[in-house]
Amino acid sequence: MFSKFGGFLAEGGPVDPSSAYIVGEREPEIFNPRSSGTITPMSKMSVGGNNHTYYVDARQAELGVENRVSRAIEMAHASAVATSVRATQARQDRTPQRKK
Repeated sequence: MFSKFGGFLAEGGPVDPSSAYIVGEREPEIFNPRSSGTITPMSKMSVGGNNHTYYVDARQAELGVENRVSRAIEMAHASAVATSVRATQARQDRTPQRKK
């Protein structure tokens, strides 16, 4: 059952649980939120820097899965940072340095 129509949110915006919205990347989809929140289009997301947001829905998972997922994300992030540092150093090693 649908709530009242809240509009089209291709540009993002706040959502209310009493309304249904049209969203979708590939085709129109109806979003009927259970709680208030915000839809943010990727074009308005911060790119670069240290902004990482992970959403994991583990409501039906066994006890302790949240901690295991959290550790896995931290390890993957640390590995990505280390790989980036090595790649940057390798690029600097290949690039001729100017004499001062």
